[in-house]
Amino acid sequence: MTPTVPDGHPPVDDPLGTAVAQPRGWWARIGVIVTVLLFVLSTAAPAMLRGIGNWLIVEDELAAADVIFVHAGHLPFRSIEAGDIYREGRAREIWLAPISPTPESLALQELGIDRPPGHYWRSLVLQRRGVPRASVRLLPAPVLNTRDEVQAVIDQLLERDFTSAILVTSKQHSRRVRMLWDRLAPDGMSAIVRPSASDPFNPDGWWKNTEDGQAALHELAGIAAIWLGIGLRPERD
Repeated sequence: MTPTVPDGHPPVDDPLGTAVAQPRGWWARIGVIVTVLLFVLSTAAPAMLRGIGNWLIVEDELAAADVIFVHAGHLPFRSIEAGDIYREGRAREIWLAPISPTPESLALQELGIDRPPGHYWRSLVLQRRGVPRASVRLLPAPVLNTRDEVQAVIDQLLERDFTSAILVTSKQHSRRVRMLWDRLAPDGMSAIVRPSASDPFNPDGWWKNTEDGQAALHELAGIAAIWLGIGLRPERD
């Protein structure tokens, strides 16, 4: 005997209608979830990106130090800042580090083209900012990357019995410099990290243009490399 439901009709054995209705219901739910997620992301993403841009910037309070060190790259902004700090009487010397030959510089040498190294241009900017040539010192050993630069400064401070340095760099580069110093410097040695005030990097909209976007992503990759213990190639002047 076929069972019946209260209205007198037999139950439907074919579940096709239910099978069709269920996926439609799921797709509707997924559509709502995706819509909500897109709304949240469009609202929160700019704030998150601004937070990343500002997190990259470290700006210590200026004080007197034994030396000022200018990190390579981003001409002329880092050297401009270093020259201004020097003229304030914060230190008596400015140090530069020569960069190890890059594939570009080696290729130019093979072509017989003599291009002045990056430290030549940094020194020239410093002189234009009123720094005497005698106050600019080139460190003896070439460096490969930011880690090498920080280590070279530490080594020279130890050799000269100095204990402090002002490290001048770009805005987005300052977090990485601070992290490397904190990892490499011995106890009793201090650094003031100063980003260039004239550096055009915009932490509140870095993702809106290619140059700032590449700079920020490069720094995030560099910070990840520090955590992982990986060395990166040098920056280009």
